[in-house]
Amino acid sequence: MPLEIKVPSVGESITEVMIVKWLKSEGDRVETDDPVAEIETDKATLEIPSPGAGTIAEIKKKENEWADVGEVVATLEEGAGGSASKKESSKSADKGAKSEEPKEKPTQPDESPKQEASADSAQE
Repeated sequence: MPLEIKVPSVGESITEVMIVKWLKSEGDRVETDDPVAEIETDKATLEIPSPGAGTIAEIKKKENEWADVGEVVATLEEGAGGSASKKESSKSADKGAKSEEPKEKPTQPDESPKQEASADSAQE
């Protein structure tokens, strides 16, 4: 069952907020308490934390739209379910071709510290 990402209560007299910026997009993986959006009141700009770990399934409010306190602004699929799994599987397929590159790259950083160490030794 999807988790609801709701506008949190930000003050006694505040009944609505503006969605300033989405920090995550549909299909993005989030962990519990990761910031997913920035909201703004007449007094402050705050972040909405993720209520759990999962994948952003649907964003219901766009940037610069008003939302009421307690309103559901996005849904979160726990785990990697729904349409997000298709996006993730296509991403992992793309990474399959690139997976060889990271295996080769660690040799380059290992060489750099040795060169720096040699330069440091020569300066001493």
